[in-house]
Amino acid sequence: MRGTEALAVLCLMAAPGTVLAQSYAAEFAQAVERCWVIDVHSEAADIGVTLAYSMLPDGKIQPDSVHLVRASSGSKAAIDRAFQSARRVVLRCQWGGGYDLPASDYARWKVVEMTFDPHELRLE
Repeated sequence: MRGTEALAVLCLMAAPGTVLAQSYAAEFAQAVERCWVIDVHSEAADIGVTLAYSMLPDGKIQPDSVHLVRASSGSKAAIDRAFQSARRVVLRCQWGGGYDLPASDYARWKVVEMTFDPHELRLE
């Protein structure tokens, strides 16, 4: 697992210009980061991927909405492994009950972009 010192710029966006409070973004990123384990012996460990996904009002991710937005350079196979690893992390870290996000701000976090990078974890 990675240390929280690796967290970088944190920002949740539902639409251009809609930013979730920094504290919620940080808590969300830390919840995901606790589940993220990097296999340092894999080529995928050197690839950053950005995922986008839709959330439900109860804080759960719609599993079929998770998709790759972009990736840093690497082989197609390594990019796919990095994406699948990140996808598993965000789905597994829900712990059955969903992420603890304020229902009153649902419009702000109903669509999430999250970047998984060996050097930082960022939410947009």
